[in-house]
Amino acid sequence: MGLSDFRYVRVPFTLYDLFGYLLPGIFFFALFPITYDAGSAMNLAADYIRNQTVRGDTTNHFFLLQFVGLVHQSPWLLAAYFLLVSYLLGHVIAALSGLLLERLGVEKFLKYPAANMFGLRTHEGFIETTTFALLKKIPQWDSVKQFIFRNYRRPYSQEFIDRFKNKYVERFKVAPNNPSDVFWLCFAFTSQNCPATFERASHFLNLYGFARNLSMMFFAFSIVMIGFEWSKGLHINCWVESAYLLLGIGFFWQYLKFFRRLNDEVFRGFVSYTSVTNDADDKLPANDAR
Repeated sequence: MGLSDFRYVRVPFTLYDLFGYLLPGIFFFALFPITYDAGSAMNLAADYIRNQTVRGDTTNHFFLLQFVGLVHQSPWLLAAYFLLVSYLLGHVIAALSGLLLERLGVEKFLKYPAANMFGLRTHEGFIETTTFALLKKIPQWDSVKQFIFRNYRRPYSQEFIDRFKNKYVERFKVAPNNPSDVFWLCFAFTSQNCPATFERASHFLNLYGFARNLSMMFFAFSIVMIGFEWSKGLHINCWVESAYLLLGIGFFWQYLKFFRRLNDEVFRGFVSYTSVTNDADDKLPANDAR
């Protein structure tokens, strides 16, 4: 294979793999040496394994000890192992953030951007009904939620909503009722017909995944810290845990901003493209239009 042929080789990774999975996993591991003396912890673990091996308990620790020794001898192996574990951990973080932050936090309570932008009604299950009943008891809860998340929950103008719905029904032959279906149909449409819009949307998609998973990473790490310190009888450093929780809240705020921008880019691109193509078709002579 010549050098000119490498441009035809498909890379099995995307920017989302970097922003959405690898970087959150790396940051999770990087917080350990920042928060604790990770080098001493690794040495203590290695000494424990060696002591177990010297005592004759080789069944569970022999291969692990050999691996630790090999990693110490080969920094390239350590780097490859670190990247692999970080990538896999990033998938775990993404799964947790998708379930806890997006499915429970956004879909159930704040609603998807499409639902807020177009005023679509969503089905409320047992979780929403029960939780909303409790939150309703908090004085001025609706006003507080509306004020804090006013930019995320801001609807489109009625003129744009009507135009979008007309173009949506005309193009897909279904009513725009389900927020998830509305977004993914328009996303697929822009990916096939609007390269510039899709490129900008992909940029916000990468940032959205990065912010969402990094938010979950900080939440998870603060919980791990509290559990570790409590189980070992150590002093719980409330200032550090609070700082990580605040960082998690900050990235969650960024996640909501990028989530809305992603949807906004897709919906406006869809309306723009369908409006331009329809206008062009109307100007064609009857024979050309056929």
